[in-house]
Order: sequence, then structure tokens, then C-alpha cells
Amino acid sequence: MSWNGSEFRRALLVLLGTVLATLAALQPAGAQDLRGVVGQDREHVVASGENLYRLAVDFGLALEHLAFANGLGTSSTWVAPGTRLRVPGRRVLPGNPPAEGLVINLPERGVFLFRQGRFKKFYPLAIGQPGRFATPQGSFTLASRVVNPTWLPPEWAGLGEIAVPAGPENPLGDRWMGLSLPGIGLHSTTSPMSIGQAVSHGCMRMYPASAQQLFEEVRVGMPVRIEYETAKVGYDSQTGEFCLAAFPDVYGLADPRWQAARALEEVGLAGLWSDSDLARLARPTGLARPILQADVQVRVAGSPLEMDLPALLLGDALWASSELPRALGLEVSWDGPLRQVEVRRAGRVLVLRVGALDASASPAPAPPRDEEAGGLEGTAGFEDSWRFEGPARMVGGRALLPVRLLLDTFAVPFRWEASQRVLEIEG
Repeated sequence: MSWNGSEFRRALLVLLGTVLATLAALQPAGAQDLRGVVGQDREHVVASGENLYRLAVDFGLALEHLAFANGLGTSSTWVAPGTRLRVPGRRVLPGNPPAEGLVINLPERGVFLFRQGRFKKFYPLAIGQPGRFATPQGSFTLASRVVNPTWLPPEWAGLGEIAVPAGPENPLGDRWMGLSLPGIGLHSTTSPMSIGQAVSHGCMRMYPASAQQLFEEVRVGMPVRIEYETAKVGYDSQTGEFCLAAFPDVYGLADPRWQAARALEEVGLAGLWSDSDLARLARPTGLARPILQADVQVRVAGSPLEMDLPALLLGDALWASSELPRALGLEVSWDGPLRQVEVRRAGRVLVLRVGALDASASPAPAPPRDEEAGGLEGTAGFEDSWRFEGPARMVGGRALLPVRLLLDTFAVPFRWEASQRVLEIEG
């Protein structure tokens, strides 16, 4: 089969994108800022006459999104009345999103719209077929916006050199948003039931109503990033939960379990789960499922301490960001080249070197137990000139410090109420 010039360039770009993605995966992982988690899942009880396709349209999703989240097949739209469906509305945002633009995640079958520096909406997509017509990855710009476009069939369509005008026979529908990669774009479709599938010849189809809505939000020149992430980890600041979302490896490029392990390593949460637990968490349901709760409350002199990232209890060790020592009047500094945190007061210095996160780590000996109070109470006295070294942990671009070691080093009285997950610190 012979290819024309545009098809060859597209195939070359697909191959180049795959090679670059593979090379990026081989680079050493460093701690990255935490991605946000937005939205909420909900439950829906199927009523008589409802089917997966109509429900997906109503919820702004693809049939595949509902099917993957509920362990259902995709070959039929039928679902028994009375079935309780989980509707996936919670999503881990892309990393480093544009202030104004689009980010498409192919395994997720969707596009994220960002406006004025904030996430605005998620739209479901149909994407290219695996193989020759896989949708290319890469960074592009929006090159054109056309209402009621004319379709110029490519050679593979076998329709000859004709132009298909706007109307019910035009597969582009009534909206076209073309990328800087010729022949590739987002568009409406005359086959809305294909949304969520990998069936196109490289373009990204949208429900007609979604395409019309997105068309009004985008402008020529906007950045459009197309990526391939089968697993993502983010932090929900509303609930204090770290979440992991995994998606089917539609192009056979990145097994969700492998990418989940890599995503956890990138944010500093590797090594907290067994292989079997990780395999369970990385099942490609598309749901942003909680994997770790940051819900420890810290009180200083009786008042709750508000922290950007709450304290984390990992195994028997409690970790907190530098907001804690600063709230206690301690001097804190970060040495980037040495990757260490120094905490000082009155000649005492605690040097904490960043290492890999390990849930089994015991950074400090346990303080003596106050049996009458039912908690742990710790104080420590040291000479005025004293230096100690210990571990710190980098999670989501933040250095976390071992709380017990920190408080003992500077003789700060505290009480840990394990049953309530509350740390009381005297002011």
C-alpha cells in the first residue's frame, strides 16, 4: 500500500512521539509538584428505559467511561434497571497545564480545557485507531476554527478527489478545530456513539453539543498538548486524599501498573504498597481512587495549624512540612545542591537530608509513653551546642520532616492522640 506525503509525515510524527515518550520514561524520576484532583464521583440507579449511551451523554462522559468504572462490557448499551452505577466525575488533572489551552490524554479518552489559569471542563473524545492511525502525541497549537467545514477526503478514504460539503453526510459535523499538525484536529461527528472508542483515522471526535461548546472557548494559537498517561497521581485538597487514576493501555505503550509505579515515584510516594496492592490500585477503571489519607490534625497551643499539605502518618512515623517548625518559631532553610533542610534555634541544629520515602522508616526513637494520658508525650534536653542528622522525605515537591525527631531535638512538649489522629503541641 502506498502512502501520500501527508500520511508519511503523520506516521513519522507518531513514531517520533512514541520514541520521545519512551526516552522520557527512562529518565531518573525526581519529585514533582502534586497535581490537583477535581470533581466528585456520584451514584446513579438505572431506571427503566435508560441505557449506558444515553446516561453517558447526560453525564458528559463516553460510554467507555461508565463501562470501565463499573466493570461492564462496551459491546452493548443495555444495563438492567435497578443497577447502581458509579459515575466517574473525579479527575486527576494533567501536570503543568497551560493557563489557556487544551490537554488531551489519549488513554483517558478526553480533553481538559484550561482558561485563565484554571481548569474549566473535561470533554469525552473518540481517538485514532491503534497502529497506523493512532492519534499523534506532542505539543501543538490550534491552527483553525471552522463552522460547517468542508471535508476533503484523504487517499485512504477511497472516495477520489471530491469535496464533501457541510451537511448530514460530512463526518466532520458542524465544527472543526484543526491543529498545527496537518489533517489532525478536534471536530463534531455524525457518529456520536463512537465517542470513547479508538476508531478514527487520527482525529478526535466530540459529541456535537460538546464540540459547539468547546469551539466557543478556544482561539487560534492556543496550545494543545496530546499526551499518553495510563496512570496519574494527584492530591485532593478538599478531602486530604492522594488519588490514583488508571486507564486502559489502548495503544500498548505503557502498562497502567508500570506507569502507576512511576507516577508514585515521581511524587515521592514509591515503596508504600506491595506489588499485589499496586496491581489492584492500577486496575484501569478510570476512577480517581483514594490511596493515602493526609488527615492528621496538628494543634499548636490549642489552635489548629493550617498547612498546605496536612501531616502524613506513614507506618509509625509522622511527617510534616516546614510549615510546622516555622509555626513553632524555628529557623528553617533549604540547601538545594545538598538536598537538605536545616532547622535551628539557640545553637541547636537539626540537619535533615532528603531520601526516598519509606513507610517502614523510624526516623526517631519513640518517646516515653504517658500511660495516664493514653497518648505519647515527648520532651528532650540537649546541650546548647548540638547538631543532629536525620532523614527528610520529598513528597509532591515538598520536603517532609520527621515530627517526633524535630520536636524532641528542640525540646518541644507534645502529645500524640493515636485514636483521634491529633498531635497536640504546647506553644
